[in-house]
Amino acid sequence: MTEDITGDLRRAARLAADLAAGHLAGIGARPVWQPMTDSARAWLRDQPLPDRGRPLDALLADIEAHVLPYPMGNGHPRFFGWVNSPPAAAGVLVEPIAAAMNPSCAGGDHAAVALERCVVRWLAGLLGYPDPPGGGLLTSGASLATIASLAAARNRAAARDGWDVRADGLAGRPPLAAYVSAEGHSCVRKAAELLGIGARGVRVVPVDEEFRMDLGALRAALARDRADGLRPFCIAATAGTVNSGAIDPLDQLADIAAEQDLWLHVDGAYGALGVLDPAIGAGRLRLPAGPRAGRAPGGVQPRAAVPARRSRRRPRMVLRVRARADPAVPRAAGLGDHGSPRPVRRHRPRRARRRARRHAGRDGRPRR
Repeated sequence: MTEDITGDLRRAARLAADLAAGHLAGIGARPVWQPMTDSARAWLRDQPLPDRGRPLDALLADIEAHVLPYPMGNGHPRFFGWVNSPPAAAGVLVEPIAAAMNPSCAGGDHAAVALERCVVRWLAGLLGYPDPPGGGLLTSGASLATIASLAAARNRAAARDGWDVRADGLAGRPPLAAYVSAEGHSCVRKAAELLGIGARGVRVVPVDEEFRMDLGALRAALARDRADGLRPFCIAATAGTVNSGAIDPLDQLADIAAEQDLWLHVDGAYGALGVLDPAIGAGRLRLPAGPRAGRAPGGVQPRAAVPARRSRRRPRMVLRVRARADPAVPRAAGLGDHGSPRPVRRHRPRRARRRARRHAGRDGRPRR
């Protein structure tokens, strides 16, 4: 990078910092959301690819005029619409640095790989998973995290039955079946479709009066499916459903998974880190980790508060980890020889996630 370009970058970076800070400073006084005008939408959607590059400050002017006025709304203190996180100061701060380094975490001996493993270790510890064997991956969100978890569960089931699904595929084998409550997230079905299990392999279990997976209905479904020639391989529990925040009976589900040699997956995007609140963690939200981890192999998929900030609504979290609890899983799950997950090519958010986690600390309260 030449001196002229770095000089332009310094000047534009200061302008970008002012834009970001100004946007966040005034966000509470603006509407939570406003529809785009037809002209603004047309400008963003239909602009032609320029024949020549444009100066950085011109790009920032376009962002100020045509992008910042129409946010999704998730940074507003009165936004309650979706799971999307509000921005965090630490995440905003280090994102340009991550982009400047622009690493790939597919391998190598460099800082970004170590940072990812550190964040995973932190999350595993917060959820009560030992290190080792606790481990995991950072992914872009719920869908990819669920694909990784169900793939590990599928591969483990195949290995238990004496075959290698990665080498031989699913053809000619008994249909696999995963079990999710009627309140579970659609990402489980999508993952099953992509992994060759199929939507019919996702068995929907009724819920009780508190919208939790009905244990009697689950046992009946497992027995019925085994009698029909299906191969149950996974229970996909939820720690905080989207519709109501209901928490499946995780302790009892861990017992059933251990009895029937099933993988227990816990979608904790909404509520897994509630274990840090004694009022919640000591009651309904007891994750099958720590001393119970060896009873049923599986993982927990939480969101960690990055990049998010404290607001009048509960901050949402964008980090996913699949924490393993079965020392025999590595090869069957497609992990490394020593139980360390192979890195994925998700690079820039890692540094922001670690800095925001350090900025917030264990209690989730950023310090000034």
